[in-house]
Amino acid sequence: MTLNCGQRLVVPLFVAILFSVAATVPATRKQKFQNNAPRLPQSDWKRYTIKGEEFSVLLPMMPAMTTQTVHLIAMNKDRQQRVLGASENAVVYAIYSFENRKPRQSLNELIAEFHDQFSEIEIRQPLNVGGFLGKEFSFQSGDRKGKSQFYITERHIYVFRVVGSTLGDVDEGMPRFLSSIKLEKKPEGLQVVDGSGEQPNSDPSILNTSGDEHPLSGKDTTIKATVITKPEPDYTDEARRNQVTGTVILRCVFRSTGAVTNLRAMSGLPFGLTENAIAAARQIRFIPAVKNGRFVSMYIQLEYNFNLY
Repeated sequence: MTLNCGQRLVVPLFVAILFSVAATVPATRKQKFQNNAPRLPQSDWKRYTIKGEEFSVLLPMMPAMTTQTVHLIAMNKDRQQRVLGASENAVVYAIYSFENRKPRQSLNELIAEFHDQFSEIEIRQPLNVGGFLGKEFSFQSGDRKGKSQFYITERHIYVFRVVGSTLGDVDEGMPRFLSSIKLEKKPEGLQVVDGSGEQPNSDPSILNTSGDEHPLSGKDTTIKATVITKPEPDYTDEARRNQVTGTVILRCVFRSTGAVTNLRAMSGLPFGLTENAIAAARQIRFIPAVKNGRFVSMYIQLEYNFNLY
């Protein structure tokens, strides 16, 4: 299986995957899944925040985080954007932060950017956290289910997204994550910085897998791995000065535990672009592939396109 992503300096492409999960598993899938493994207590979640932001939330581990500044052509302004991702027991917890500078963008305007992705998503009642209004969207397709909550604060627009498999701990993790959201001017919590964070931590008894099995190709799985967060790599200053463009191709394994391992460059670019692509790949958070009702590891090819515009 190959995943492509294009690098754009002026377009916020990483948000395009925000609601793509609903389309990855056909809604007509009738196969039923059941996990009879005993549910163990969840890990000791901690509260996380970011310096200068207006939110805090409980997560099972230190999340990966990427901060980028993009130029919004339609609004003719730059905007700082962040994507955070953590994963445990086949559930991905994601936070998207959009700086909301003047002229300010409304919550409905941000949601409208992804209008075409809502074909299988149910609209729920409006939300209110700390006096800030929000909206919730949810979906379920096959064994995959999730919710997204949008909020607008004084300086940011936030998306809190949780997507997982009913074979894992989505029914346990989803309410814990969403109910922990706090929006305030000076939130408290462990400070998150840009980086790969902690690799996913999964309980083999919950996932019904040992985590060390031989990886399969995508065609040999019942359901392929579903990528939830896939941050874009940055150009290096030296690569930009030398006008380097092209594609970095990586091969890796998406483990049944949720970890990205065995990263290897099949085709690279100079001046640090290959290294940046590898660093971005380590931040991918996904729901593992499934075969015969259990999670399995899967080979995958990643392509990062570096283009100057």
